[in-house]
Amino acid sequence: MTAFCTECGTPLGESVKFCGACGTRVPEAKVTVRLALGERRSMTVLFADLVGSTQMIDGRDPEELLDGLAAYRMAIRETVDGFGGFILHHLGDGVVVCFGYPIANEDAAERAVRAGLAIVDKVARLAPAVAGTPLQVRIGIATGVIVGQGNAATARIEDNFTGAALNIAARLQSLAAPGEVIIAQSTARLVEGVFEARALGPQTLKGFAEPIAAFVPTGIRAGRSRFERRLDIARAPLINRHVERDALRRLFDAACGGAAQFINLVGEAGIGKSRLAHVLDETAPDAAFQTVSLQCNAALANTVLHPHIDLLQRQCGIAAHDEDGVRLKKLRVFLDGRPATDPDAPALLASLLGIAGEDVPPVRMSPPEQRARTLAILQELMVAQAREKPLVVVYEDLHWADATSLDFLSGFVEASPAAPLMMIATTRPGSRLEWAAHESVTTFAVDRLTAADSSRFAEAIGRNIGLSPTDVSRIVAKTDGVPLFVEEMTRMMLESPDRIRRGDLPETLSDLLTERLDRLGPARRVIQVCAVIGREFAPALLAAVTEQPLEELDEPLQAILASGLIGQGPGENLSFKHALIQDAAYASLLARPRRELHERVAQRLILDFTETAEREPELVARHLTLGGRPHAAAGWWLRAGGAAIGRGSAQEAAALLQAGLDALADQPDDEARRREELGLLAVLGPAQMVMKGPGSPDFGAVQRRAYDTCRALPDTPSLFRITYGLALFHWGKAEFATALPLAEALDAMKADDPSDEHTLAAGNMNGMIRLHLGDAVEARSRLSETVRLYRPERHAPLYPHYMMDFGVFGRFYLGIACAMTGAGDAGAAHARDAVQLAEALGQPHSRGFSMLANFIVAMLRDDVATARDWATRCRPFCVEMGFPEFVAFADVASGWAEIRDGAVENGLARLDEGIAAWKATGFETWQTWFGALRAQALVRLGRHDEARSEVAEQERRAVQNGERLFAQYLADAMPSSP
Repeated sequence: MTAFCTECGTPLGESVKFCGACGTRVPEAKVTVRLALGERRSMTVLFADLVGSTQMIDGRDPEELLDGLAAYRMAIRETVDGFGGFILHHLGDGVVVCFGYPIANEDAAERAVRAGLAIVDKVARLAPAVAGTPLQVRIGIATGVIVGQGNAATARIEDNFTGAALNIAARLQSLAAPGEVIIAQSTARLVEGVFEARALGPQTLKGFAEPIAAFVPTGIRAGRSRFERRLDIARAPLINRHVERDALRRLFDAACGGAAQFINLVGEAGIGKSRLAHVLDETAPDAAFQTVSLQCNAALANTVLHPHIDLLQRQCGIAAHDEDGVRLKKLRVFLDGRPATDPDAPALLASLLGIAGEDVPPVRMSPPEQRARTLAILQELMVAQAREKPLVVVYEDLHWADATSLDFLSGFVEASPAAPLMMIATTRPGSRLEWAAHESVTTFAVDRLTAADSSRFAEAIGRNIGLSPTDVSRIVAKTDGVPLFVEEMTRMMLESPDRIRRGDLPETLSDLLTERLDRLGPARRVIQVCAVIGREFAPALLAAVTEQPLEELDEPLQAILASGLIGQGPGENLSFKHALIQDAAYASLLARPRRELHERVAQRLILDFTETAEREPELVARHLTLGGRPHAAAGWWLRAGGAAIGRGSAQEAAALLQAGLDALADQPDDEARRREELGLLAVLGPAQMVMKGPGSPDFGAVQRRAYDTCRALPDTPSLFRITYGLALFHWGKAEFATALPLAEALDAMKADDPSDEHTLAAGNMNGMIRLHLGDAVEARSRLSETVRLYRPERHAPLYPHYMMDFGVFGRFYLGIACAMTGAGDAGAAHARDAVQLAEALGQPHSRGFSMLANFIVAMLRDDVATARDWATRCRPFCVEMGFPEFVAFADVASGWAEIRDGAVENGLARLDEGIAAWKATGFETWQTWFGALRAQALVRLGRHDEARSEVAEQERRAVQNGERLFAQYLADAMPSSP
């Protein structure tokens, strides 16, 4: 594999110790992580081809073209090298160049387009290859994921690059006119705002099914800082930066008093430095000051005074196409308005701008003197502008500044001119800037946003679309408080939600994140393995997975720690500081080695880290799934789901169990798969019941699928439990004609196997169904049998299989049956017993059931105070636990209590809210009673017609579904006619 300098990306020879281009020491390659050679990365591809080369050679000796072609190729190489590109291939007179390889650049797309425009210009200026035939070039540029993998024929990954961007760039080149650059939409999106461009519209390219939008960049937009290109950020609210904003305003006021102020905003990429640097545009009156921006550029870091050249051209109104004479005239007009004390200012500034010609005054001084006097003139012009009107200078991205620009700043700060001037610079941590250490410089460290602030920021960006709470939570978890990450992930969520769920990176962040990984050199292989293990990982597990002694991994781990990409986690563990850095490292691996690593992690967890595997079975399950072992993973997903249920977390359990089903989804539909699915479904159903209620469609769908799967297997495993769950669903939907035969089937299975489990489950199911059908006496008998049989020490372990405790649930329904058969005191006692048992068991769902038992029995006994008390206790607890049907029932009870106390209007509104929430869960049972309670309230308000309509509707419901338990309540709801 070709080795490259980790600083400048220059290819390195064999056994070299220092880079020949930049002098960086080459680290010893001690990392021996065993991965298949290859990687995935985003690159911007430039394809350049010489126009008319076939016609040039026609009838001529090829030797005649050698000098011209050599000059052409040298022009391309010099330009490409200047912008940090990598020449992949020479194809005849065509050249393929990659930007973002071997070291990624966060502005790779911009570098590629700048290089393309420069190549067109430079080739056009070459002497013709053949007399009378000027050289011209066509260029196509596209961005996308490139995959490279070594093969038997070559060890160079570069010889086997594959990706659509390569083909798109070549096709676009063929469409370009001589001297024209065409860029694909994929590139245009990344350089939006940097270049003037003409849209060509969708282009049909050979080999591509869908047309591809294309653009022709015609020049570089003047005066556009990176921040100014991100207009949407400028409109977003300033989040959690109020302390810094107020401090900047105070410093600005001091500057307006004539004491120049220098501010250094330090923070990692995307943290919001530029947003803060421009905050005065919002907090100070527009008329109070003027602003100029200087933008450093990574691609031009070695171009002397580039930010000042750009600013001076903008101030003079110089355009890219202006001839030297026009440029000189504009410079002189500018200087006439701001006379400089140095008489050689026109000559020095003309030299700085690269203006040539007979009318340009000569510079007659040594280079050091020329440099010093040029810097003095630039400082003098800036002070003069400030004295006209308070001036705010925003100097962006000083970590990319050339050395002379830094010297300008140091001299300017040292002089601290007495002028109403405020300079705000933005830099990244680790930048060694002498000027920033000066006592007159105020430095602010810009920190990450909190999770709450990140949520607010994401919601503000997506305010016109409406992000769901789940979407916002996913964005916050991925972005770690970095505003740029929040913005780009939010936009990706709005535009391509499926890509977020797949774990894709936004193209706008891919190069930035990959660049940080590339700087690791050989340790990059180690961080890829870390990314596979997880956001947090133990060094010992890393050593086991890589099959290397821990001491051999110490050096690369120290390099990664020093880079700031990972940090200390809890205990001895290490952790990625950014979830997106982990994603970038993970995405750079090819699919096959990634699968192999996942399987290897799972094996090591099972064999060597058994305590971790037992404590966190979802880790093993995830790695087996991603390692292509779905059948092995299913059992671990089941264990993880069961463990979550044991912790009382039905929502977590449902997610884990569904992950197991998803892992099996593309496997052959054979008996092995069905058995594994059945095991997962048998636990998922009860978890769905707890989350959404027995009447929810999701619970019903799981139970029906489980029932059908079970009946399709020869030995019908778990048939009893699954039948119970299906009967529970149909009971919740008040589909008693379906529920009762299923309950009777439970009795039949109990007769064949009269175990305690079967007796308890069949008795509970038959008891509650018969109660709702109106046979309260039979229901009381069946439920009394279960309550007598139940012993918590023997039967509480059944809870995870049914997600209800038969002791609590039996007392719940037995209390209601007693109240309906004239034994109200006994019913209240059973309800109180249910509370004591539920609290002893520590099961949140059972506690919710026990609270319901107490306020329902109290309502049936017309005990308003007790009903209100238990409903008031129940509601906040069940809101916190996520039991929507219990919350709805508590609202019904509270509304009824208000009505009984005489606050009929308010009580009816509360009652209606509860009924609506109950219906939203999918529940159909109990609604005849709710309707009777509602009719009673309407009568008290004198709304008799509405009351009669309500009673008639509920009577029709009772006839249709057979729920006769509350027939007397409906009959008594309307007063008897006189």
